[in-house]
Amino acid sequence: MSKRDKYRQMLRAGLVGDYDTAERYGAELGEVSWQDSGVLVNALFTLTVQDKFDDDADRDDIRAFVRQLLDDYSTADPPLKPLMAEGLIRSVLGEDELYREIDKVEAIPTQTAIAYKLVSDANLSTEQIDELLADASELADRWSN
Repeated sequence: MSKRDKYRQMLRAGLVGDYDTAERYGAELGEVSWQDSGVLVNALFTLTVQDKFDDDADRDDIRAFVRQLLDDYSTADPPLKPLMAEGLIRSVLGEDELYREIDKVEAIPTQTAIAYKLVSDANLSTEQIDELLADASELADRWSN
């Protein structure tokens, strides 16, 4: 199993609420390259944000979501940064210049938290999560080539 496949399995475990398995995969993986992890998280994040928000989403709606995110992840260590979360969401919705201002490796935990929250809020079935991850993997492959 490739590192990206194992990373995908770790994401899947977290998305379905199997945090022990997600932690085990994370420990097995250790440090992984951007190509093995970040591009997949970025693709998953992009798809979940596009499913939740319209391109012309109101900034107040985005900020309200970010406040809920911060409440849900209030014990995150390190804490999530609200401006980063808002900027990442807005970058998917057309303000792509914001993404260039954010360190892509530093963004991974925030993108992951946002994707997890959006999937949780949408009450996706296991089958829908598998479809979403397949779509994210396909998008990540296109971005990598």
